[in-house]
Amino acid sequence: MALKSKDLSTVRQDVPTEKVAASADGADMVRVNLEVTKATRTAWRAEALRRDIPLSDLIRQAMSAYITK
Repeated sequence: MALKSKDLSTVRQDVPTEKVAASADGADMVRVNLEVTKATRTAWRAEALRRDIPLSDLIRQAMSAYITK
């Protein structure tokens, strides 16, 4: 079964969607789902905690660095 993103206009008012939906360059954000091993996710999460940033930001930073190589 595939996951479907909820339209941001239907999210509860107490959820700060404007913070998670905005990107640095003002582009619309979309969800990307992928499967990784539990060990990989644990390592990513630990690094995100060490840097005091959200896991999604860590992954975006890594992918940006990879793409611009």
